[in-house]
Amino acid sequence: QPWYSPVLWTLAIEMQFYLLIGLIAPFLFSDKKWIQYLTILLFAGIQFIINDERIFGFHSMVFLIGIVGFLKYKEKINLLEWLIITTLILLGIGFKMELTNTKFIALPITICLILFVPLKNRFFEFCGKISYSYYILHIIIGGSLIIDFGKNFIHSAFGINLLTFSTIFLLIPISWIFYSLFEVPFQKLGKKINSA
Repeated sequence: QPWYSPVLWTLAIEMQFYLLIGLIAPFLFSDKKWIQYLTILLFAGIQFIINDERIFGFHSMVFLIGIVGFLKYKEKINLLEWLIITTLILLGIGFKMELTNTKFIALPITICLILFVPLKNRFFEFCGKISYSYYILHIIIGGSLIIDFGKNFIHSAFGINLLTFSTIFLLIPISWIFYSLFEVPFQKLGKKINSA
């Protein structure tokens, strides 16, 4: 049974990830290097066993890129360790998932920007807040409702490109509304539960 929206399957993947990361976090942050390395190796190895993309393990190495970046950020691994581990993960991803060149390059560039480039300002903080809502809505509203519907009235290549480009910006206020209505209340509820 296909998902109503292809992006919504990530909610299931995320839930699986949250359950697993809570169990293995003590091993990832262990002061004993052999425990830390073994945990990373086993985490990466899951991807070579699972062939169903609905299961978290199919995507484990993509998540591991972020996990290892976080370990570097928290200074639980040094720069050389981060470089070696990240390179090995990227090779594993390329071998297992056969990523396109664009995606293969995008992963290390993104993590390098996060780790090494200071991008702290109000605009980027705002983009970070609405990013998940934007991601969830970009196919449902951006792809299906706006672009696919718009193609019934716009037939030139320039018009379609302009519609697509405009949709990117139109989704920003829509995502903010979605974030305000759904994400913020549940974030507040989560904080109440944690403090209880």
